[in-house]
Amino acid sequence: MRDILKIEGGHKLNGTVRISSAKNAAVALIPASILANGPVSLVGLPNIADVNTLSLLLKELNVDVMFPSGGHIVIDPTNMLNNPLESDNVTKLRASYYFMGALLGKYKEVKIKCQVDVI
Repeated sequence: MRDILKIEGGHKLNGTVRISSAKNAAVALIPASILANGPVSLVGLPNIADVNTLSLLLKELNVDVMFPSGGHIVIDPTNMLNNPLESDNVTKLRASYYFMGALLGKYKEVKIKCQVDVI
């Protein structure tokens, strides 16, 4: 039996959601955390290089990133700046494109490095 979560617009969301340590969830939730106005705590993250690379990209945006314990990250975008993401960290993983949507949602403008391979 599956649980169904219905969300209606026009109401402030509040609560806690537990998501298992799946890579695909982690690489989407970390960039999405910059949409918050205060600290976001993610628990149960897998110990993978992508999490580290995403945290480096957050730091390029002047976002405070803390790792209180294994699999736990606290992301505080309070002092975030819409800096261009042009370092090589952007091209290290495909999931960095999630920052495009989050930055566009927050600032209506984004500048991010892209790599085009010509064959």
